[in-house]
Amino acid sequence: HFNRNLKTPIPKLQVVLLGSRGVGKTCVGNTILGCKEHDGKRTVHSEVRHGSVDQTEVTVVDSPGWWKGFPAEDTPQAVKDEMQRSMFLCPPGPHVFLLVIDADTSFNAKHLDAVTSHVELLG
Repeated sequence: HFNRNLKTPIPKLQVVLLGSRGVGKTCVGNTILGCKEHDGKRTVHSEVRHGSVDQTEVTVVDSPGWWKGFPAEDTPQAVKDEMQRSMFLCPPGPHVFLLVIDADTSFNAKHLDAVTSHVELLG
């Protein structure tokens, strides 16, 4: 007999946050981890934070963002390097890549192309 109300906790979850600059990746990470602090500074290097949500050990890697609407070829190499490095900051690797977009502006084909070219950097 299967009990639908019985939930088995996930022991570990590793998330990498991706997105353009200023979309709120750090705030999303704070929400996931249940934190309220935010210094308002732009994320320059990929940053790892750990926390616990219910019975799940959560790792959130906040990566620097690219310029909104610009393809990866126009992104500085240092930002691209940090994006790629973010995958290795939660060994053996992330369970989830969470793409953060701002919902208060339109998301058009130019933005989709920019996202696609940046995500392709991750292999």
